[in-house]
Amino acid sequence: MTITKENKYLNRNNHFLQEIINSIDDGIILLNPDFTIDIMNLGFINMFGYTQDQIFNKSIEILFNPGEYKILQSYFEKAEYPLQIATRKKIELYGLKQDKTTIYLEICINKIIDNKIYKYIIIMEDIGRSINSTDDLKYLAYYDQLTKLPNRTLFLDRAEVALRIARREKYKLAVIYIDIDDFKIINDTMGHNGGDIILKEISLRFKDSVRDSDTVCRVGGDEFTILMLNIDSIMDAAIVAKRILQSNKLPIKINDQYVEIKTSIGVSIFPKDGKNIDILLEKADAAMYYAKENGKNLFEFYNSNMNDQLSTS
Repeated sequence: MTITKENKYLNRNNHFLQEIINSIDDGIILLNPDFTIDIMNLGFINMFGYTQDQIFNKSIEILFNPGEYKILQSYFEKAEYPLQIATRKKIELYGLKQDKTTIYLEICINKIIDNKIYKYIIIMEDIGRSINSTDDLKYLAYYDQLTKLPNRTLFLDRAEVALRIARREKYKLAVIYIDIDDFKIINDTMGHNGGDIILKEISLRFKDSVRDSDTVCRVGGDEFTILMLNIDSIMDAAIVAKRILQSNKLPIKINDQYVEIKTSIGVSIFPKDGKNIDILLEKADAAMYYAKENGKNLFEFYNSNMNDQLSTS
């Protein structure tokens, strides 16, 4: 086969372009219209730990848990062509490496046309690396430093995205509000160090009780929320609440003493109980207080009679 001067020029340019993107530390991938990975650079391979053969032609979904991927999909739908630098959005998500450990990413999505077909160039920066080395202020703003869970700010941000998707796709989601019963007494008797041990341990139990797509957050001193995406029925939320109550039966060891933890749990459902996150939180909080008033260490779904009953108690 005869290789023309034009082909030699194109081959040389393609090789030169590959050398350029391989010199960049950030991960760069080109996605086909079906979101399968077509081209990748060394930065991406080093970032995620896959070989080129392992990841080529695989869906980008393999790099995220279901909840994070659902959020990423919503941004694919918003990607514009031609690229508008001024309005280009950067998003932060947790990725899944080949060994199933997580990596904290800042992601930029660029929509392009190749032979009249839309494709996507994805640029991913490992911002967790800079967090570890510089104590990044952005991380401090979005995560609780004791439990390492997302805080109220990140919860509200993720909830807004989830609600937009839920409205469009017409599915339900649940907001679960949790309060540790008698936590002040525990702090007073065990000291703040004992209280910290409980908060860290119970955070792990909450995470073990939910699905991969759910988000567990610490929103206050002894208050936590769970955002459950795309539930089929309210029983999905009931299952999580029951798992949490079951996990409470295992005492936590503090200074050679064993403490049994109790939690009051309230649940609100979108869209039945509210159309925005503020209302859903308010309703879940009311249901939680109703559970606390009616014996503690149990869960309740919000209903409209609760406000009247709480106001007279």
